[in-house]
Parts: sequence; structure tokens; C-alpha cells
Amino acid sequence: MEFIEWRNQYKNRNDISSRLTHLTKGNTIEEAFSTLLKILEEKTIIGSTTETGFIIGSRPVIYEEKELMKSILLEKEHWRIVNYDLNDKEHIIDWSHEREWRVPENIEFEYPMC
Repeated sequence: MEFIEWRNQYKNRNDISSRLTHLTKGNTIEEAFSTLLKILEEKTIIGSTTETGFIIGSRPVIYEEKELMKSILLEKEHWRIVNYDLNDKEHIIDWSHEREWRVPENIEFEYPMC
């Protein structure tokens, strides 16, 4: 992402919410939609595991330059780092719009809660 694109995205953010947002991925739109339907049918968002790259603990990730944070955080906290780098204006790395939290347990819900 180039600097101007990043600045416009950052300036126009409307992603602050008091609600849970789950970004559903898939290799295709159909696959992502199928995952969304499964979540809605089962009323469960599957929690993270060490096999999927997340370590136990419900914590927000830390958006910062990876190597800088590795020099500051204890090694057991490195799983929380998401690379954030604004130094190369031709290739901005910024995932902070996701405001990601990682949780180890499943999140179960009922529709009256929504």
C-alpha cells in the first residue's frame, strides 16, 4: 500500500464499534460466505489455537515494527506482535484497522444477544 492510499484509508476510518466484528476469510467469496453461514448456524466463532498461529490468552495484538517489539517484549508475548511499518512510503504495512484481539476459547452467542 502506498502512503497516499494509506493516509486516505486512515483518515476515513469508521471501524470503531461497540460490537464484535469478525473478519471472515476464504480463498474465494463463496468460501468466506460459507464460513459466515457456518458461524451463524452454529452460533459459535471458533477460538484460536497454537496450531492456527495464536497462543492462549485473550489479548489485543500490538501493532508495531516487529523487530523493535521483539527487543522490548518478553519472548512469550511475541505472538501478539503484528508488523506495522510506515517507513517505506511505497509499501506501507498497516493492519491496525482490524483492531485484532486473539482468544483461545470459542465464542458462543445467541441471537437475542446480537
